[in-house]
Amino acid sequence: MKRILIPTDYTPESLQLIEYAFLNFPDTRLDIVLLAGCKMFESKWRIMHFTPQDFIYQQMNDEFIQEKRHMILEHKGQLGQIQFELFTGSNSFAFQNFLLTLDADTAVLPDDGVLMNPDRKWFDTTSYLRKSVANIIQAPVERRNNQPARQQTLFNSLFDL
Repeated sequence: MKRILIPTDYTPESLQLIEYAFLNFPDTRLDIVLLAGCKMFESKWRIMHFTPQDFIYQQMNDEFIQEKRHMILEHKGQLGQIQFELFTGSNSFAFQNFLLTLDADTAVLPDDGVLMNPDRKWFDTTSYLRKSVANIIQAPVERRNNQPARQQTLFNSLFDL
């Protein structure tokens, strides 16, 4: 069993990275960990009532859920499990500690930048994964509606301080 880390922006397009994991490890049973980041809230009330599971569920739409189901059915013989993890830290040192709990050394990342879904309240973990994971597999992501990939920007770099 091999555990693979994959960033997600909760769009069906980000699930294409799972396909590349199966292509790169054809005879291996895979556990898939979909990662996203969440900036913690400033309000004490919101922090006290925050649960990662609720946050993740709120980010998913029907199209994402349907595509995930299709992926599970298509690869049920090779797929161990798909789990979601939420990183709530604010720098690369916290991310490295977070990765220790996941026990994975391979990530599949988009080759043309980072993921972006502007309608969601999260941040992309792709740049953290590029810096922290030993084995990186880069894969193309076909975006619908000619949505461009978001390139690394100064805003993204602020999370790396």
